[in-house]
Amino acid sequence: MDDRYVSFRGQDGNEAEEFIQAVRRAAFNANKDRDDEWMARFASTCMSGKALRWFESLDDDVQESWKRLKKAILVRYPPADEDAIVPSASAAPPAAAAAPAAAPPPAAPWPSSFPQVDFAPPAAVPPQTYTPKPRSKPFDGATGVIEIRYYQTNRVMGYLSQGLRDNGATQVTRSGRSSAQRVTVKNEPYSTYSNIALNTGPRARNKFFGLTWLHQRGARAPAGYRYAATVFTQNIDGAGSSVNSSYYEGGSEATIWDVASDGKVSATSDGKALEFYVYDETDQINLFPDFNAYVSSRGVGHQWDRVNLIFKQE
Repeated sequence: MDDRYVSFRGQDGNEAEEFIQAVRRAAFNANKDRDDEWMARFASTCMSGKALRWFESLDDDVQESWKRLKKAILVRYPPADEDAIVPSASAAPPAAAAAPAAAPPPAAPWPSSFPQVDFAPPAAVPPQTYTPKPRSKPFDGATGVIEIRYYQTNRVMGYLSQGLRDNGATQVTRSGRSSAQRVTVKNEPYSTYSNIALNTGPRARNKFFGLTWLHQRGARAPAGYRYAATVFTQNIDGAGSSVNSSYYEGGSEATIWDVASDGKVSATSDGKALEFYVYDETDQINLFPDFNAYVSSRGVGHQWDRVNLIFKQE
């Protein structure tokens, strides 16, 4: 399994073992191999198909701990030859030689009224191997800008800005395309999600469009703290977030995007679809897994405008 394309669909035990090793290598390369929660969150973004449905049925304490999650994966997807495991010779003393079995009684003659049938052994079935197929996605390698549109009216609000807010979060620019951040869609062929790279040059600090969670528990935080700011990051794993406010203490992610054939950009974190909202007073772009729960807790729904993000190819 290529570490750049970590994906797990829950096919069999072999795929489960390869997936666990791929997560370990990805964490090691990101210097996160001792971060139990990071590894669990990374693994959750790689789930799809049957594996994703099974993952969503797990308790929170399993989903949020790589140590528990990897054990659960190995139990759920055992090796195909598990039943053939034989205890070592030291496990038990050798059994005494059994007495010769008595000769079976002679077989009864086949009734002449029954047709004779040849019982041939079944043909051998070749072993099945899992070969992941590339995902077909539009806009691979396409360059453009991200347009911000009001959710209800589809009217253009502005564009994803080149400039960041004082706290390091991204914002809407209403000054036209000339002030918009140019981006390139990077589709990973074996991954569920894509990256959105910034066209900022090789020496620029920030390389990708991503998010940073307000709370350490991310999408599972208490309702009033369950949101993230869109940010720029240095790496595809979210490391090096542009947000500089101590108010945002949660993790960061960048491989969370999907760009549909009509250009609509969607985001998913921890298996949860996220909605885009712009804060009226600052034009900051935020993401919510459950905006209604947030409003019920904070009572500030009138200060936010729900929006869609649309990739406009140039």
